[in-house]
Amino acid sequence: MKNIFKILMVFILPLLLINACRDEADRNWTSPDPSIHLYNTTLSSNTLYPSMDNNAFRLVWDPVAGASGNYTVQFSKTADFKTPITFGTSATNSLTKTIQDLNTSLLQAGYSPYAQTMLYIRVINGTNVSNVISLGVTPYPVSIPVITNPLAGQSVVLNVNTPTETALTIKWNDYDYGTDVNYLVEIAKKGSAAFSELGSVQNVKELVLSHFTLNEAASKLDLPVNVASEVDIRVTAKTESPGGIITKVSDIVTFKVTPYQPAYKDFYLVGGGTAVGWNAGGAQLLKNTQNLAEIYTYLENNGEFRFLGQQDWNPINYSLNTPGIKDAYKFFKTWSSNLTIGVGDENIKFCLLYTSDAADDG
Repeated sequence: MKNIFKILMVFILPLLLINACRDEADRNWTSPDPSIHLYNTTLSSNTLYPSMDNNAFRLVWDPVAGASGNYTVQFSKTADFKTPITFGTSATNSLTKTIQDLNTSLLQAGYSPYAQTMLYIRVINGTNVSNVISLGVTPYPVSIPVITNPLAGQSVVLNVNTPTETALTIKWNDYDYGTDVNYLVEIAKKGSAAFSELGSVQNVKELVLSHFTLNEAASKLDLPVNVASEVDIRVTAKTESPGGIITKVSDIVTFKVTPYQPAYKDFYLVGGGTAVGWNAGGAQLLKNTQNLAEIYTYLENNGEFRFLGQQDWNPINYSLNTPGIKDAYKFFKTWSSNLTIGVGDENIKFCLLYTSDAADDG
């Protein structure tokens, strides 16, 4: 019996030692009880916007008796603070920074703009560690789109014989926003502030331009044909959310383009002030005579009209090249004084001019 008891004691003792080791290991891997009380942030909105840049972001905690050195405020993407990020330090029991500081720290930590991600915050001082507070936060982008193609000074020669082939693909780098982003690509003469639209895309970072499209844009800028002229391009990124609209404009890139003399265009007349009315399928074709487009028709006084590139409303429309008209419709650079912009941003208005002699006779 004594031998059996001794054997049992031998078996039980290692088990007790193993359990004791496990308990000690558990104590080593368990986070220490908080010795600093960190209060919840007073952030007014979890979605950050540039308009909030100068607003204060304040954290407050109870002071530690006998604290040595500064308090350090740490951020983390995970509750276990496996990879902590230092947001700031303070000699007192509070830290005040701006929303801009907070936004910058989040972006540097890899937080994606417009995507809500959990943010964990704690305060440490020596061996003292606070409780963890958390919130879902959505930063905003601070960088602008960067045009990578064309390169500055690059030369593009347009070819009249390949109008539908690609002449240039404009490319740029930008954030992955985590929401829909609309990009507007614009062009202007070098040094001009009068930019006109080249095209727009959503959620992609390139715009493909055919020889015809780029040549049309060059024509609207009054660039001379068969001559290399410098032009500026820029890309504007726009995102919308319930909190507002954020717009980021790229730096300008200047390159050279050599346009060609365009072939004769077909013009079709349509409008309430014309014989065919607003009937695109019955629009009147202007006759081409030695590169002059002619038509015999009547225009009603104060009537509106415009020209189409086909007997249909799309894809091509022609109107006056003047402010107030849609960029895509701008074409005619000169016109008589009895033509003006109609109602809206598409049409031309015909106004019959009376001379003083005619008025006297009447």
